[in-house]
Amino acid sequence: MNESNESSQFESYHEEFQSLLQQLETASDNDEIARSTAAQQCHDMLQQMALEARGCDNGVLKRELLQTVKQEKSRLQALELSHQKQSLMAGSGALASSNPQRNALQQTETKLTKQNETLERARRSMQETEEIGMEVTHELAQNRAKIESSAQHTEELTLLTDQAGKILHNMSKPWWRR
Repeated sequence: MNESNESSQFESYHEEFQSLLQQLETASDNDEIARSTAAQQCHDMLQQMALEARGCDNGVLKRELLQTVKQEKSRLQALELSHQKQSLMAGSGALASSNPQRNALQQTETKLTKQNETLERARRSMQETEEIGMEVTHELAQNRAKIESSAQHTEELTLLTDQAGKILHNMSKPWWRR
């Protein structure tokens, strides 16, 4: 795949990510499902962008693309943190005005939601780590094959050099001593 195709595929993922991020920014505070769905799609798109960047053959372009992924990941995390703060602030005022049982249930629900989000982030991180590990294993296998091939060629070259040395040694003797 050439450099422009690699870059254009990444750019299409990047544009889609920016569109999803804008949806996440404009999602209503009351529509938790829409925000959660948009956030999940943003995370998925970041994974696609990272895979596309890591698959790039050009080292300079690869570093630039991975830096872009890192920056976008930071933007997404900042936005998610901002939404979490807003929902916590809004939730604290509502909790104070309701009955104690309702408060306890809402606090429990909030804790469970946070735990689920933490588990989902951990799962995504584990999945990304596994994908990177598989890529590294594949690259190592390719490198091993290259090294083994080089070692075999070196052995063949050593044998040929030894034979040439013997021939030269024999040629340096007078013909009557051979």
